[in-house]
Amino acid sequence: MKCLSDKKVLRYLNMAKKASEYSNYKRFHLGAIAVYKGIVLAKGYNSYKTSPLQKEYNKIKNYDIEGCKSTLHAESCCLGKIKNLDIDFSKVTVFVYREHKDKTLALARPCISCRKLISDLGIHNVYYTTENGWAYERVY
Repeated sequence: MKCLSDKKVLRYLNMAKKASEYSNYKRFHLGAIAVYKGIVLAKGYNSYKTSPLQKEYNKIKNYDIEGCKSTLHAESCCLGKIKNLDIDFSKVTVFVYREHKDKTLALARPCISCRKLISDLGIHNVYYTTENGWAYERVY
């Protein structure tokens, strides 16, 4: 993958931030976007909605507890919209933004369930916010 400039990364993270504004979590807001060849394919945000896709991937981290809601993670919300597209997912990049209630940046590294979904789709490039800015991770 060609490295993205700081300017592009910040532009896409800002788009993920806008998606996070739809989140109904009280403690923090999390948003994600999927970009393919410079085009934003989908946006997602965390919510208290249930999701069969999220429930399936939550089993990976032993979070599938009977009677427990499988809240929808921003990455699953976003990627669930595009998972059936006929594209080269190795050219998709995911951007994840998280901020606390007080608007300070927070670590948005995808959880093990979301990293598994990202990997299963064949996506390798993920950018996410940290407390001090942003980070890049190659997922396999």
